[in-house]
Amino acid sequence: MENNRLTFNLTKIFFLLVSIFLLLGLIKLTESGSSEITNRLNVFYHPALKKIDITNLEYIKSLEEKDIISIRACPAEYEPFSIILSANDSISNLSIKWNSFEGNNNLPGSIMDAFIIKGWFQAGISSKDIRDTSKIVFVQELLLKDDSLVKVDMSLRKNYLHINYENSQSEYIDVTSRKFEFPDSAKIFQAKHLKPFSIDSAAAKQLWFTIQVPENAAPGIYSNQIEIIKNDNTINSQQIELEVLPFKLDSSILRYGLYYHGELKDYQRKYHFIDRDEERLEMELTDLKNHGVLYPTIGQSKKYLNKHLQIRNKVGLPNDRLFSTDVFNIHKLFKSDSIQNQIKNDIENYKSIIKMQGYNELYVYGIDEAKGKLLIKQRDIWKEIRKNNAKIFVAVNSRAFNLVGDLLDAAVLHGELMPNQAKLYQSIGHEIYSYHNPQVGQENPEVYRRNYGLALWKAGYNGAMNYAYFKSYGNVWNDFDDPRKRYREETFVYPTEDGLISTIQWEGFREAVDDVKYLTTLLNRIEKLEKLGIDAAEFKYFVDSIDPNDDLDFLRNEIINNIIEIDKSF
Repeated sequence: MENNRLTFNLTKIFFLLVSIFLLLGLIKLTESGSSEITNRLNVFYHPALKKIDITNLEYIKSLEEKDIISIRACPAEYEPFSIILSANDSISNLSIKWNSFEGNNNLPGSIMDAFIIKGWFQAGISSKDIRDTSKIVFVQELLLKDDSLVKVDMSLRKNYLHINYENSQSEYIDVTSRKFEFPDSAKIFQAKHLKPFSIDSAAAKQLWFTIQVPENAAPGIYSNQIEIIKNDNTINSQQIELEVLPFKLDSSILRYGLYYHGELKDYQRKYHFIDRDEERLEMELTDLKNHGVLYPTIGQSKKYLNKHLQIRNKVGLPNDRLFSTDVFNIHKLFKSDSIQNQIKNDIENYKSIIKMQGYNELYVYGIDEAKGKLLIKQRDIWKEIRKNNAKIFVAVNSRAFNLVGDLLDAAVLHGELMPNQAKLYQSIGHEIYSYHNPQVGQENPEVYRRNYGLALWKAGYNGAMNYAYFKSYGNVWNDFDDPRKRYREETFVYPTEDGLISTIQWEGFREAVDDVKYLTTLLNRIEKLEKLGIDAAEFKYFVDSIDPNDDLDFLRNEIINNIIEIDKSF
C-alpha cells in the first residue's frame, strides 16, 4: 500500500515538472507527439555597422541581450539594426515575423525588411589593399533572403552558388575556383521574402533589419516585437522601439558620387558590369539614389545618351551637373592635328544632347590616375576643354595640384584624407573629392561609414567619388577569377536575374551619407539661429568638438539631441 502511494506521488511530481517545463519552453512537443529537450535560443544585440567574426562564439556569448532595441530615425530615412541568434544545438526551420508598429499612430509592419547576413570566403585584404587574392578569409557580406543561395564549405574554404537553368534544373557551382566559368544559360534568383533558415550546432547567425520610415510618419515612439518561430511556435522574441524624430533631414552638405559603369546596350552579357537594359539601369540608379549617391559618373555612348539621361531624370537624380567619362579619349586627341576644332565640336554635340534633359554643367574626365609628365601633357587639351565651357575632373594623387591644379576643377584624390589638399584646391575655387579610402570591396561597413562620412566633412572635402558601384574583373560572384590575377571584385552589390543583392559595406556607405545629412541639418539650424540673433555659441562649440574617430552612433545621437534642443527656440 505504501509503495503504491509512493509511486502515485512520484508520478504526480513527474507530470507537474513536465507541465512547468512546457510552460517555460524547455520541453517542446514535436509533431510526432514525442518530446525533446532543447536549449534556449539566445538573441543578442550587435551594432549593425560593426564588423564581426560570426565564428567567434566566445565573443558572441559575451554580447548583450537587450530587453528593448531602440532605433531613432527621421521621416523618409532608412535605418538598420542587427541581432545575432545563437544556440548550442542545431535548429532547423526557423522563421521570423512581426506585426505593425504600435504608437499613437500605428505604422505598417511592411516598413521593416529582414535579411540574413551571409558569411562566405573572399580574397584577403590589408588596410587599403584590394589586390591580395593570395589570402582567403571568411567574412560577413551578403544580405540574403534565402540563406541557401550560397552554401559554404568551411573545411575546404569554398563557396557554392545556387544557379538555375531554363529546363527547371538547378545546381550549385564553385565560385572560389580561379578557373571559373559561369554557364551561359545559368540564372541567379533571390527570394522576395525571408525564407526559413537553420542554425548549426555551436554556431550563430546574424540577422539584418532595415526600417524605411514613411515620409509622412508622425513623430513619436512605436513598438514592435520580432518573434523567432519554429514549427509555428514562438521560441524567443526581441522587443524593438522606433523613435520617429520630429524633424526631416536636410540634403547633404557634401556631394556624393560613385564611378558607375552601367550603359544602355543592344545586348547584355550575363551579369556584366557595363551592359544594361532600361529596366536594370533604372533599378540601379534608384538604388544609388536610395543610398544617397546623387552624382554617379556616366560613361554612356552617345547613341543612347539621351535615353539614359531620361531615366536619370525619372529616378529623380539632380541635373545641375554631369560627370562624364565618355566625352573624349584624350589619348587619341594627342594624335589629332586639329584638337581645337575637335574639342569644340565634340563638346557642342555632347552638350546639345544633355541640355535636352536639363543638364547645363558638364565635367569631362581626364586620363585616369595620370602622374607627372602625362598630367602636364594634358594641359593644352584641358585648356581647350575649359575654353568651351566644360570643366575637368579626374582621379589624381597629391602631387597633381602643383602640376595641373589651376586647370583641375574637381580633383578626385587618392588615398587617406588630406585636409591641406582640400585647402589648396578650394583656395582657387576648385573642388576635391575622395576615393580609395578604401576603394569599394572591403567587407567592413564601419570603415565606409567613418571615412566617407563625418571624417570627409572634417577634412574639408567637397564630397566623395569612390570606385566603383559595381566593377568585376572576372565574374562578380567570384573574388578569385581575375584572369590577370591582380584584383578582387570592387562592388557594393551583386546582380541577380531580377534584382540586386546588397552588402553590409553598401549599407555602411548609406549611413555615412546619413551622418552628414544629420550634421547638415544641425549646421542649417545654427545658421538660422544666428540670422534670428539668437546665441548659438553652445551649438557651434559642439560642432567644432566633433571627432570622427569617436563612436559614430554616439555622435549621431548627440547631433540629434542638439537639433531637438535648437528647435525649442523656434
